Amino acid sequence: MNMTNKLDIATACLIFCLLVHLLSFPAIAREPDDQSLKFDRVLDLGSELTSAILQDSNGFLWIGTVNGLVRYDGYDVKWYKPGPGSLSGGMVSIIVQDAIDPAVLWVGTSESLERFDTRTETFRAFLAKPNDPDSLPDQEVISIDNDISNPNILWIVTGGGLSRLNTRKETFIHYLPDPDDPHSISGINAEIILDDPHDPDTLWVGTWGSGLNKLNKTSGTFTHYRHDPADPHTLSDPKELVYWITQDEDESEYQRRGDYHHDADFNL
Repeated sequence: MNMTNKLDIATACLIFCLLVHLLSFPAIAREPDDQSLKFDRVLDLGSELTSAILQDSNGFLWIGTVNGLVRYDGYDVKWYKPGPGSLSGGMVSIIVQDAIDPAVLWVGTSESLERFDTRTETFRAFLAKPNDPDSLPDQEVISIDNDISNPNILWIVTGGGLSRLNTRKETFIHYLPDPDDPHSISGINAEIILDDPHDPDTLWVGTWGSGLNKLNKTSGTFTHYRHDPADPHTLSDPKELVYWITQDEDESEYQRRGDYHHDADFNL
């Protein structure tokens, strides 16, 4: 699934989320002089938006665009555009706050993973370098997630698949499909990741065309959930497209959902 298609899918959701954030902004760093806060214009970035949006622990709103990163404090917009000393890539696809240092943001772009220190406003780029295992396997960053139990670990999805970054050591582990290993990931086309809140040793990985994967973090092995036309409790989509994973509201019956045209429930 390319970046353009993702923007089309996420546009309506982004607009809704943006309005919700802006209308519930009591934690913003700057306080208005007039307590009856009014907006003449909420925020207008034109058609520049992507699906990336984050409100940090200080109340600032960070927004991904096709031409860099935007910070909004309820009054003013500051734009960090790609260029020397700034972002390496233009299109920002995802923004995540660091699990240890709240002043650090991890920014995924079309060309890099960026560590952004908001105190010094400096960027540290992690790029894709051929034959270098301690670099990104592909320049396009699709998804980022903090590990639920180890704050030094980031899970990253790129166009080259699933990777694990130790942010303290700045070392990577890449998970690639191996036709000779049935316990490797089912495909290179990872799309979405979710840490299991009930089992910190489990990471769920949705793929674009290779079904759903369950990673045991300790062993590094994967369990695959694919489409089986003879079994109604498997993925319903024969194309095996999984771009959304969530926990069922009824925690007594823990489920995962993969969908394309409609949902398929898994009792795991």
